[in-house]
Amino acid sequence: MLGKNQPFYGLQSLGLNPGETPLTRISDMAAAYVAALKTVQSQGPYRVGGWSLGAFIAFEMARQLQEEGEVAILLLLDMPTLLTSSRKNIIAGLPILFWWQTLWEIWPYVTDYWRLYLQSDNSTMTARDDRPRFAGAIARRVKRLSSLIASIGPLAAVLRGNMQAFLDYTPKLYNGEITLLRTESSVGKWVGDPTLGWQEFSRQAVQVHFVPGHHLTLLRSPHVQKLAEILQTCLDRPQ
Repeated sequence: MLGKNQPFYGLQSLGLNPGETPLTRISDMAAAYVAALKTVQSQGPYRVGGWSLGAFIAFEMARQLQEEGEVAILLLLDMPTLLTSSRKNIIAGLPILFWWQTLWEIWPYVTDYWRLYLQSDNSTMTARDDRPRFAGAIARRVKRLSSLIASIGPLAAVLRGNMQAFLDYTPKLYNGEITLLRTESSVGKWVGDPTLGWQEFSRQAVQVHFVPGHHLTLLRSPHVQKLAEILQTCLDRPQ
């Protein structure tokens, strides 16, 4: 959706693979991601961005990179700054009904993760007349399912680390420009600020763009198509 000549890289949380320890501080996460970023592109300018908790990490990455003058664009997707006390109060005050409704919105992401994790390799399971081949495919599926079940513990540990990082992080001043893509239904209504609080931490005016959907649907069809269009416009804007 961003075009064949626009590479897009995602960064995986530490702690999901064997031997990794989940991180619990945004600054440490950002430093690890910057190091990973430079294995793909050793020099800037970089275009960094993040959604939800990833917005905090992207912001901190940009802060760490700004001393080298290597950030061209910082894109934050639908995440308010919220003071630490506000985050704790919000989490403590959310009713059970909210979590139940949120579960149904998060569930498609979970099923996508499982589908990708369990998807078979180039072999097929339809050749029932070829028993050794079919048995091998079944064995691979069982092995992948067992591996998925084993990954639940590390995933829970990463989520706990992310929550701790979310509760403890306070952004510091950023010298560059921030581009914020937010939804109309964003929790920014709670703080009464179109920039969701980011203007307080930017020396330049925050560029705000509204995108369709809400926090948990903006990355899924059909809203993600419109998000991609707006994102492409931001990337094409002269710096």
